[in-house]
Amino acid sequence: MEIFQARDLLRYKTVTLKVPDNTILNYKQPILLKGARERIVAEVIGMPRNLPGARVDEDLQFSKTLNTGEIKDYEALQEKSQDLLVQVQAAADELKLKMYFFHVQIGWEEKTVACWFTSEQPVDFRDLLKAITPKVKGRIHLQRLDPRDRADIVGGPRCCGRPECCDVRLSTKKISLDAVRDQGIVIRGNDKLYDVSGKLKRCLLHEVDMYRANRKYLPHIKQSVTVDGKKAQVRGLDILNRRVKVSFVDTDVIEFYPVAEVEYQNKQVSEEPPLIIEMPDIEIEGALPV
Repeated sequence: MEIFQARDLLRYKTVTLKVPDNTILNYKQPILLKGARERIVAEVIGMPRNLPGARVDEDLQFSKTLNTGEIKDYEALQEKSQDLLVQVQAAADELKLKMYFFHVQIGWEEKTVACWFTSEQPVDFRDLLKAITPKVKGRIHLQRLDPRDRADIVGGPRCCGRPECCDVRLSTKKISLDAVRDQGIVIRGNDKLYDVSGKLKRCLLHEVDMYRANRKYLPHIKQSVTVDGKKAQVRGLDILNRRVKVSFVDTDVIEFYPVAEVEYQNKQVSEEPPLIIEMPDIEIEGALPV
């Protein structure tokens, strides 16, 4: 069965649907989905592909692709969202609710208005619904999202200077501290591991497979090894270059050695040569010499 993935712009969730016949879908293309009670605007985020036995969402069905005029009308409808956002946040502040609204999405034909917020703890917002119902046309949908989703929606450059680049390719993969440890990155006190949402950066997954593939050819930290017949202990690893940092038992000398010169128990030998990574000399005008 040929399927594709789309993002429901009203509830910010990913849905899997069957590819309609005689329809060409493009990445980020706006489409209209038909639900039980309303029609919902979505955008294509996963290109069509054959996946036997795939499970599709039965609550939503593909209706049509939006033409240029319909897209403009929908975008014009969203111009009202900023005023609604201010009113909803003011109502929450008046009720002293710790809800931080950051986006309002108006649904197709204004039948539903989705208000997205973040909060540290679950919130009872029944009083808030009563307060904002007279101000909103259509049904109100309040949705709590986590900080990472908020960072994706708000957008903007990340600490690397690039915009959010992995919202599709890596958003479905779980990121844990194992990905950090396997790359030999210091965890304690390292704020560079976290993005603007306070979660581990998704880009930590870009090279972790390469690190894990090379890691099995190196000894463990604090493992006893032998270098040139001298006993030593592993203090650190240069994983990609396959070098071992050792300290000798009878001296205070700490040096790096290629793993080929280090002997230890259960050693595995790779037939492929290690990567030779050298930092290039870069001259920047006006920079101080180092």
